[in-house]
Amino acid sequence: DAVNDAQAFPVAMLILAFFLGIATLVLLIIWLFRAAKNNDALGRQNPRLGPGWAIAGLLIPFANLVIPFIMLDDIWRGADPSVSRGDPNWRRSPTFGAIWAWLVSSVVFTIPNLIASAGGDVRADEPEKVRRDDILRIIGTAGAILAAVLAIVVIRRVAARQEECLQAQQTATSASPPPAS
Repeated sequence: DAVNDAQAFPVAMLILAFFLGIATLVLLIIWLFRAAKNNDALGRQNPRLGPGWAIAGLLIPFANLVIPFIMLDDIWRGADPSVSRGDPNWRRSPTFGAIWAWLVSSVVFTIPNLIASAGGDVRADEPEKVRRDDILRIIGTAGAILAAVLAIVVIRRVAARQEECLQAQQTATSASPPPAS
């Protein structure tokens, strides 16, 4: 009974994490789609993946581990304020290390939760398995928190960089001489 009672809290946390995960996924899809459309508006042509992949890419199993990274990388590079509008060299801009860190932490810290879930149902007469699964889920949750913090950093920096790029393009447009007639 004590083991079963002890499992009530982790189960409640898993349910809460599931609903928070769904809400986060929806918000990430919306933001990623809008950020990709902003890159279009900044004159960044021919990205590796179009804005529609913000929706599809996060819903395809296993591909959802890579597609958001590719999109974020293109969005970051496309928001380089030092590259003029329409210049195809935007793809040569350096990437943002926090995007890599977010990808790695998202993938690596999914593994402990998968291991804990692969063990099947936990029985009251297996307290060591209960402890092991709980420890794995705590590690996975800590990693998910790290990934969430990195995602917040990336999203804020990308949004600020897109604003900075827009301002640079507007300044360049207003500073250029009118065409000769």
